[in-house]
Amino acid sequence: AQSQDSLATAKAHGESAERECQRLSGEVEKLDAKLSSAEAEARALVQDKGMMAGQLQEKDQQAKSLEQRLNDALTK
Repeated sequence: AQSQDSLATAKAHGESAERECQRLSGEVEKLDAKLSSAEAEARALVQDKGMMAGQLQEKDQQAKSLEQRLNDALTK
């Protein structure tokens, strides 16, 4: 009878561990999805940063060009 109890207890522990394992697998999947989403967001931000840097450089060039034209006009 004792070995029956031990077997039932072991089986219950095994089933419990299996459920916990499935739950944790589900958590891992959710976290993977969050990570993928965060990585995509980070890539988008890096792209935006690059575009903004390019635009700033362009504006800087325009400002320098205007400044040069203004200086030329004033020194004539």
